[in-house]
Amino acid sequence: MRFIKFTINGYRAIEETDVSISHNLRPIIGVNESGKTTILQAILAFDKNNDKYQGGKHLKYANRYSRLQKKEAKITAKILLENENELEKISQELKLPMGDEILKKLNKKLEEKEPISLSRYFVGNRKHYEIDNLDIENVTLNKKLANVIYEELPYILYFDDFSDRVPEEIVFKLDSENPGKYSMVGKSEEWHKLIEEMFLKQNSSVKAYLTMQDENDKAALVSDIADALDDEIISDWKELISKYGDEFSEESTNLKLKLTTPPINNNKLLFKFEVEDRTSSKGRFFNIVERSKGFQWFFNFTVKLKYNHKYKEERQGAIYLLDEPGSYLHTSAQEELLKKLSDISKVNTILYCTHSQFLLNPDIINVSKIIIAKKNDGKINAVPFKSSELSEGYGALAPLYKALHARIPYVENVHKYQIITEGIVEYYFLNIIKTHTKYITSDVVFIPGGGATQLDALISYAIAFTSGYKILLDSDKESRDAYDEYKDKFGSEEIKNFFKYKLKTKEENVIFEDYFSDKDKKHILSVTNTSDVKTGIVTLYFNNSNQKKIIEELDDETMGNLSILFGVINGVKK
Repeated sequence: MRFIKFTINGYRAIEETDVSISHNLRPIIGVNESGKTTILQAILAFDKNNDKYQGGKHLKYANRYSRLQKKEAKITAKILLENENELEKISQELKLPMGDEILKKLNKKLEEKEPISLSRYFVGNRKHYEIDNLDIENVTLNKKLANVIYEELPYILYFDDFSDRVPEEIVFKLDSENPGKYSMVGKSEEWHKLIEEMFLKQNSSVKAYLTMQDENDKAALVSDIADALDDEIISDWKELISKYGDEFSEESTNLKLKLTTPPINNNKLLFKFEVEDRTSSKGRFFNIVERSKGFQWFFNFTVKLKYNHKYKEERQGAIYLLDEPGSYLHTSAQEELLKKLSDISKVNTILYCTHSQFLLNPDIINVSKIIIAKKNDGKINAVPFKSSELSEGYGALAPLYKALHARIPYVENVHKYQIITEGIVEYYFLNIIKTHTKYITSDVVFIPGGGATQLDALISYAIAFTSGYKILLDSDKESRDAYDEYKDKFGSEEIKNFFKYKLKTKEENVIFEDYFSDKDKKHILSVTNTSDVKTGIVTLYFNNSNQKKIIEELDDETMGNLSILFGVINGVKK
């Protein structure tokens, strides 16, 4: 089973909004207090296994902006059944006979690839799950089915960058009358479970550790856990520091992780994470909480990623909810973090809130996946990036920077040769060509526009700061009208830098996709499993494994059309 969408109703300031889910990175951006965190916490509240997270604060669904608060909230997950084995498991759990009406309805959902609507209802302090779209009259049976389906769903993990910290110590209260029995002390149940998982990965357990008689065996087990942590976490940290040097962190590269267990006192077993720093000739030991905030975040995130007890069999299909990830990391490290998140998202979904443009690199983030959180009159809504209005001529990424209240990052491209494309589709495809061939010179930079009529600011910047530039436009009516307006605004000399798409067979009404032959269009659609060429090109850009093959197999008709464009692009330096 897999999630495909969440619909949030009546949760805090969210009246109703949708968040689509797919194996991908999905940033949620917006100004402070726009509701980014609220959207993440609503999805977290769907999962009862997370009810104890940080004391269950996310379960308080009351809207403090309204006196007319609804008495209930509902968070609905749209879920797809993926195979008959899932039906078989449901049948066994509910002891349903063959031919049962519920099984027939579920089988129809499977065959027609229609989602099941599983809702968690919040009424006062009471919470329960129901299936909303199977017409099950028996309320008790409905709830039982809902809980069976819930138990088979991928897990949901939450990471809060500001309030989620590594504890100074993790305490287990021992039962003096029953060796090996213990209870968890403190609010951080999650870290107790992480410790248990660390022991399990060494084919042992906290209980087995407590019943060991030989102190040397106990010390060896703890040492093995520390070595595993050091291999999986500290080695990655060292790699980042060695790659980026002092710009990244002042932390030493000569670190070793320790897991210490002070002698049992007052029937309490303690675990502490420490770092041995051998920068000087003598080693010095520090608790994790005494290291930099960037290192603490990195350690916290990586431990929870690799030792989470919620993993079932494989680390895939999960939903990761990250609130401001890497906010304590240097910008160089944020760029590296984005690459790691991208790798994880190939088989999982990552939803993350951010204010950082370094976690929104359009070469890694498919801009169509970005969600913009907005709050109007106290009501929060999640708006897909593609639905945002372009009110200023800052190009295809305008909604992103507008949502962040950030300046357009134009400085990095000053004095370079620039090609401003009318839309982001050309930007993606021409970058693919540049990556895999020598048709486009390496010192050309592409800037994605936001439509023919939305290029004013980009053109102004290009005139003022670049070593040379070209504007690529469609030759349909809208683009021709825009061309005439730019000619009046910028003058006949600057208009020489404009190029309207044309073919050997016609001069007008040519759009970028017309450069592709029918054969190549079908090939792109087939390889990317999409229904239109624009979507196919965007999909291709984020699927590196197919890019080279597509480019190498473009036919003579397509390459003949594109060669005209390559000449224009490379001519920017003349």
